[in-house]
Amino acid sequence: MSYLSFNSLNKFNIINLYSKKPYNFNFHILSKEDINNEINKLEEELNYKFKYVVIPKQSHTTNIEIVTEDNVNSDFKDVDGVLTNVKGIGLGTMSADCQSILLYDRKNEVIGSIHSGWRGTLNGIVIEAINKMKEHFNSNVNDIYVCICPSILDCCFEVEDDVKVPFENKYGNKYIKIGDIKDGKQKYYIDTVSINIDQLKKIGINNIEVTDICVCCDNKEFHSYRADGKEAGRNIGFIGMKE
Repeated sequence: MSYLSFNSLNKFNIINLYSKKPYNFNFHILSKEDINNEINKLEEELNYKFKYVVIPKQSHTTNIEIVTEDNVNSDFKDVDGVLTNVKGIGLGTMSADCQSILLYDRKNEVIGSIHSGWRGTLNGIVIEAINKMKEHFNSNVNDIYVCICPSILDCCFEVEDDVKVPFENKYGNKYIKIGDIKDGKQKYYIDTVSINIDQLKKIGINNIEVTDICVCCDNKEFHSYRADGKEAGRNIGFIGMKE
């Protein structure tokens, strides 16, 4: 199987997955036709054809958009999270080290796919998404399931002061480990997954499923920018409700 899925969502018969290689959803280097071919292959493997599949044009913002049948063909440029309550619409976000986060409100039947890179994590994009679910769909935190897909973990997310300082200013040193000095520069490791988990728990969400997979360590299975470089492919965090 060329993807993994989450037990907490499978029990609701929600289509959910995080793709593995050789799937590649990198719109930066692939044509729209190539991406559509990848989607078609994925749907064949899932044995389900969605009416629409929405993958926003991500740019490390905290912008969240609600997808409806009226706007489903929009570009969703500079959008890093999408939500919908429409069955038959699949939502995906791309990542190659960043976290793709899948959301499901079991009561109101609302789904979401969120792209949370280090900037998105620093600026609380997943909390923005939850707040939007509350505002537009009357979601309750007790009904929301959150699944954090494989991403780069703190074993490999090595940074310097330019990234470390903003996290330190916001969270202190709780999520930061000191690394080695390389080429005269102090290195640090940041646990961005734990930041999102703790922020979610802080607002009352306890239904959280997390993989322990580091895409950089497990580069044979998953695309990783750190491991593969600038031409790295993209994995997809995908979720959808059948009609």
